[in-house]
Amino acid sequence: MERFRQDLEARLGKWVGPLPQCADHPTAAAVAVCPHCRRPICSACVHPLPTSLRCHACRPWLERVVPTAWVAPLMLVTGILGRKWALHSLAFCTGLALLLWFCPHLVRPVPPDLPDWLDGAQLKAPFLEQSYRISSTGRAFAERGNSDRAKLYYERAEQACRRHIEETGDSPLNSQVWVGIGLLQEKQGKVQEATNTYHRIMKEKTRMWGVAAYHLGKIEETHNNDMASALNYYQQALDEARQPTDALGQLVSFYAEDREKNQWPYIVASLTGTVTSAAAIKDDIEAAIARCQSSDAQPSDDVNAVEFLGAE
Repeated sequence: MERFRQDLEARLGKWVGPLPQCADHPTAAAVAVCPHCRRPICSACVHPLPTSLRCHACRPWLERVVPTAWVAPLMLVTGILGRKWALHSLAFCTGLALLLWFCPHLVRPVPPDLPDWLDGAQLKAPFLEQSYRISSTGRAFAERGNSDRAKLYYERAEQACRRHIEETGDSPLNSQVWVGIGLLQEKQGKVQEATNTYHRIMKEKTRMWGVAAYHLGKIEETHNNDMASALNYYQQALDEARQPTDALGQLVSFYAEDREKNQWPYIVASLTGTVTSAAAIKDDIEAAIARCQSSDAQPSDDVNAVEFLGAE
């Protein structure tokens, strides 16, 4: 109090008598006078400002409705929003956010919905359904020329297929899933891993044996430029495709009590981008053989998938 009086004396150049009591607290002595309302205020009523002070009644209205810590940020925001360019920028950003919210395909391709006849796949084969959607997104990126992003999605789709195999164990349809894994590996550029996957299928001697041989022939033709080995694999695939099948018996079985069971190979084929047997791609195999023969390639005696796998 004495220092405050001495300061006033130094400023005013005359003696200042005892200060009055606080207007809001009669029992407390005043330490200052509000420059806005000219009322004496005590230390409890002083509200400091950056360049002066106020009493609580005269303090800025913003501080009356929000905490003190929020005053500076809010004053900054209100000051910016008072500018026309700020309002235009805010309107533009809001419109862009709404556009991306309702049209996400502008930034990331949206995978297609499953056909109606594949609705049950989400419950019976959730990982294959997930792989289908992920690989579809990767294919959309590949079509846009973003190969690096596409490979990331193909890798995730491959992981989903492997999770399906882990969950289902020794399901006879897993040979189709393995073919799908090989195709995804090819799309990622992992040619050697895809080759090993196809050889694994051929070693197991499942009904996808001919399909694996066909894809091995494509690898030899397109990646290794070995037409002789490619022709050898294609010929083995064609032999498998020509195996006699009981078409009438399959048709009766399909429409009998086990119809749902017999349609699952086609569902798995749709989800993995594969076929159900070599007979389904017989025309493609024959076209590949004709293509290799037209390049004057001859079957190689020392390259044979069966011998490579150590089969008798």
